[in-house]
Amino acid sequence: MSRNQNLSEMKSSKEKADVDEGQAHDEQATKMRRDRTSTPAESDLDVSRRGLFALAGLAGLGFMGRASANHGTGNDGFSSFDTIHIVGDGDGQYSTIQAAHDVIPGNGSDANGAILIADSYNPARENFPVIVDKYVDIRGMANTAPLVYNDDSNTNTFVFEASEQHNTESPMLSNMRLRGGKKAVIIRGYTNATVQDVSIFGCSGTALVVTPYGSSFSTVYDNYFRNINISDVGGDGVYVPQNSASNSLLFDNVNVYRAGNHGYQLRHGGAGTTIRDSTIQHCDDWGVLVDRSAAFTVRDCYLESNGQEYSPGTGNRIDLIFHRGGLNENFLVEGCYFQAFGNGDTAIHINAGENGQIKNCVFNGYGGGHIVDDEGSTDLNVSRSTIQTDGSEESFYSGGSPLGMRTRENGTINRQNLTAITGLYDGDQGLHDGSGSGNPAGLAVWDENNGQWVSQVDGSVIG
Repeated sequence: MSRNQNLSEMKSSKEKADVDEGQAHDEQATKMRRDRTSTPAESDLDVSRRGLFALAGLAGLGFMGRASANHGTGNDGFSSFDTIHIVGDGDGQYSTIQAAHDVIPGNGSDANGAILIADSYNPARENFPVIVDKYVDIRGMANTAPLVYNDDSNTNTFVFEASEQHNTESPMLSNMRLRGGKKAVIIRGYTNATVQDVSIFGCSGTALVVTPYGSSFSTVYDNYFRNINISDVGGDGVYVPQNSASNSLLFDNVNVYRAGNHGYQLRHGGAGTTIRDSTIQHCDDWGVLVDRSAAFTVRDCYLESNGQEYSPGTGNRIDLIFHRGGLNENFLVEGCYFQAFGNGDTAIHINAGENGQIKNCVFNGYGGGHIVDDEGSTDLNVSRSTIQTDGSEESFYSGGSPLGMRTRENGTINRQNLTAITGLYDGDQGLHDGSGSGNPAGLAVWDENNGQWVSQVDGSVIG
């Protein structure tokens, strides 16, 4: 049985259907929407900005200069907001995040407000999920980040729903600890949404979901995720469904530890998406799964011992896979450190890829080899001169027999029978293995005009 067949059979019982996980919350969210009227005490609030800052003690908590390009531009970081609310149990404060959100004037992108979560916030008062469908900046106030604890493992915690396709306003969630619940954060249909400085742990499902607005294949793009730690979750660390048509997502220092499924499951990686400066470690299933992507980048990441649900030596303990569900074009894996412990793990598996590059990486502990480049892959270029290994591997490549079409090292096609393949462009270089009568082994150059390889050893045509 081939390695691909084995991989397919072992995954078939577990493969998740390529549907939008975020859609599952719709019926529940509709049912749970509360009458969004404030309590009498809250509805009578009218606190000036200066008075609110004094009440909150923002200067002492470091918020006076904490501004984002999309979230206020004044000295206090909030001067561009029309409305500012504090959530806590003090005088003049709202008791729930939802209540503070719902009284912000306007709808969708017409609304403009900040919600600050005080240390005294009591999540037991919140009726989850918190549904955010306005332009709001939700921030924890304390340096230690307030805890939002959802004790219902069947209910999502935060659901950000754009009121229209390509809502260009920029909601933000920052400086919080999210514990429990089902899915911690769902971003639905927004562009330029930001989640940063957040810890997510102990949710029963997926920590972070990015889904489209409305019908399938509506575009989700330019969302920014930064400084997020995800640990001990029941589902994926990050999930993007097949129908999201996602583009330009940035995951910057978004770390996933001990996820019950994949670290990242990106069924529609989209164009220009990047994972950088992140750790993906000890996930039950694969570390990073990427489907249907163009110009996808994994840079300066640490990946260790993912695929924990598989027995050592099965060949399915994979840290990074460009999956066969859809083509992955022009991807880049650069500056990454892959660590295994001699259990037959695979660092990188390419089921379906075209013109990918792997360079400046370190591979340690992969005794059977580092890269599986299946025949569904084309023109993978491995910069071997920039790759470091611990030298314990039996061979650099593991499985993938035959190797992918025109697999390259430092731009030159690996030594193989060139009579069986064509070059990619005029002047393309490859190493012939000597197969065929009178065909010398060594460097050959592709002559595009005549459709033939010309040996650089003696000038003969290889054929």
